[in-house]
Amino acid sequence: MDSQQQINQILQEQLRDVQLPEPISWWPLATSWWFLLSFVAVGLIFVIRAFHKYRARNAYRQHARMQIQSHYQQWQRDANTSQYLQSVNAVLKRASLHLDGSACSLSGASWLDYLQSLSQDNFSEQTTDALSQGIYHKSPEYDVIQIQQELEHWLSKHKSNPVEPAGEVKYA
Repeated sequence: MDSQQQINQILQEQLRDVQLPEPISWWPLATSWWFLLSFVAVGLIFVIRAFHKYRARNAYRQHARMQIQSHYQQWQRDANTSQYLQSVNAVLKRASLHLDGSACSLSGASWLDYLQSLSQDNFSEQTTDALSQGIYHKSPEYDVIQIQQELEHWLSKHKSNPVEPAGEVKYA
């Protein structure tokens, strides 16, 4: 048995542990993953550009809302309705530069018709009268709170086909 033990010992020395293959690496990525990642990256770029264009196209709305709110706060301090109406009318004229450059030359009923054509909701009779005639009166008497609400609603809901300004439009 000595020889049998020697043979077994020699055979055991020749045995090795089971060799496992290396684990599959996640890098480098398969070609399909590269296509998916590039598709997502391009889509993300388009979404970001569209968002920036939307924000730039509608920046005038936010600026006009802030100005109208500022004029309203001024009216609350000094109760000068004539000044308020003239100021908000000027803000609406500046905002209309982004929609139609020729709208700035409108006044009176044609100005109000233009504003109302951009929105499905019409101004009340009081707001219509205030913006078309009240700006010319020395001391008009209107419900400024209602006018303020209607103007804010109009600014947020009007249809816009903004005209790309030739240069940067400066606000006063």
